[in-house]
Amino acid sequence: MANYTPLLFKHKILDKEFYVFQTLEMVDFKKALQKENILKLIDEKGVFIAHTYFAVPMKFHTGRIFKKPNQVDDEVAQNFANLGEMIAKNEIWNPTLVELVDYLSKFERTVLDVDSEGKIVVSNSINLIHRIVN
Repeated sequence: MANYTPLLFKHKILDKEFYVFQTLEMVDFKKALQKENILKLIDEKGVFIAHTYFAVPMKFHTGRIFKKPNQVDDEVAQNFANLGEMIAKNEIWNPTLVELVDYLSKFERTVLDVDSEGKIVVSNSINLIHRIVN
């Protein structure tokens, strides 16, 4: 995804409002979730919502979860173990979609202003975690 691209899009059909979100189809669990790539995602302060089709036997699914129908690939299992460890240490936030929507919806209520020194400031308090931009 591009920098500053929205993750969630509010949509309305008739009188029902809901969110639509972008996903990345994960086809290679060996490469995508290897520790080096997860560290790059952390360094870039990235976000990804991944999905997969477990049963799709396409040739481009090279890093499949399952080595055999009832056996998880060892390398993929290690990637998930590393990811789980990082989540347990709070190095990665692994929210449910409801938690992610709740957090990101705070951006809709964020009011930005410019102070007397020309710096952009958050002018309302909504407990949104943010960083100061100079």
